[in-house]
Amino acid sequence: MNIRNFFWAYIDLWIESNKSSDVSTYDQCIDAWRVYNRQVIKAPDIFGNPPDLWEKYQSDYYDKIPNTPTGVPQLGDVIIWGTKYGKYGHIAICTEIANTKTFTSFDQNDPIGEPCHFQPHTYAGVLGWLRPKNQLVLQPPEEVSNAQDKISDLEIKVKSLNEQVAKTQLENSELRTTLENQERDNTDLTTQLIEARRQRDEATRQVKELEGRAEELQRGLDSLVEENKGLKSSLEGSKAQILEAINPWTHLEWAIKKFLGKK
Repeated sequence: MNIRNFFWAYIDLWIESNKSSDVSTYDQCIDAWRVYNRQVIKAPDIFGNPPDLWEKYQSDYYDKIPNTPTGVPQLGDVIIWGTKYGKYGHIAICTEIANTKTFTSFDQNDPIGEPCHFQPHTYAGVLGWLRPKNQLVLQPPEEVSNAQDKISDLEIKVKSLNEQVAKTQLENSELRTTLENQERDNTDLTTQLIEARRQRDEATRQVKELEGRAEELQRGLDSLVEENKGLKSSLEGSKAQILEAINPWTHLEWAIKKFLGKK
C-alpha cells in the first residue's frame, strides 16, 4: 500500500490498531500512525504516546527532523506534537500541503471524536517530524515505475550529453589548433605582404628614376636633332658657296676648250 491508497482507504473511518480490551485506547491518533507504519512504511511496531515516539523512533526507517521556523514537512512525514498540544501529545501523517506557517495532515481523533480526515494545523506544539528513509514506498507502483523509467532516461541523456560534451571539447581542441595554425599563417602572410609592399615601393621608385632619365635622354635627343638640323643647314650653305666659287672656273675651262678646238 502506498500513502495515497492509505488515505483513501481510511478517510472518514476509525482505525484501531492494538486490539486491546481497554476501550480507552481504542481509535486514538496513534492507531492511525501504527497502521500507516505497518502497511506503508513496512516498519515494526513500537508503543507509547507520541512524545515517546519522538524519543525512541525507528531510526532504521525514519530520519528525525526537529521543527524550526524555516522547516517544512513533506508528503509522508510523521508529524509529532509534544505535551504542550495536549496531555498525550498528538501524531498525524503530512500531506503535500505545507509551508512554513501551516500544513495539512491526515488525523484521527483531532478534534477529539473525529475519525480519519484531513486537518489543517499551525506548528504550535510540534516537536518535529519523522521522514521515511525509503521515499519510494510513498508512491504508487506506477509512479515508482515511471520514476525509475525517468531516472533511466535521464541517465541515458546524461551519458549522451557527456559524449556530446567530449565530442565538442575535441572539436574545440581541433578548432583551437586550426586557429593557432591559421594565426601563424596569417603572421607569415603579413610578413610577406609587408615585404611585397616594400618591393612595390622600391620598384615604383626605380620606375620614377627611369622615367626621369628617359625624360633627360629625350631632351638630349631633341637637342641633338635640333643641332643636326643646324649642321645640315650650314652644310647646304657651304655647298652653295663652293658651287658659286667653282662656277667661274667652269666657264673659263669651257672657253679654253672651245678656243683650242678651233685651232
